[in-house]
Amino acid sequence: MPEEPPTSAVTALLEQARSGDASALANVFPLIYKEFHQLAQQRLKRAGSVQHVSLDSVQLSTEQRGDLLIAVDDALRTVRRDWAKAKLWLHREIAAGVS
Repeated sequence: MPEEPPTSAVTALLEQARSGDASALANVFPLIYKEFHQLAQQRLKRAGSVQHVSLDSVQLSTEQRGDLLIAVDDALRTVRRDWAKAKLWLHREIAAGVS
């Protein structure tokens, strides 16, 4: 079972952030990021066996390899964008609680 951040620690940091402590909010993200990462790993395991394949082990033409790299880049950009949206949402929710 993954190690979870102490709920009281996250709650305390969120309450400090509501009180105007900007550094407290910055400390929340590393705690929840680790937990989200562990949840994603669990989800992948439940989805079935995941086969990791290196590009070097796959016979792809130059064009196919380029298409694959573009698809991977698009997927990574989506993940980064979604993570940025999630952080923005959390900031807004906390700020709304401060008001």
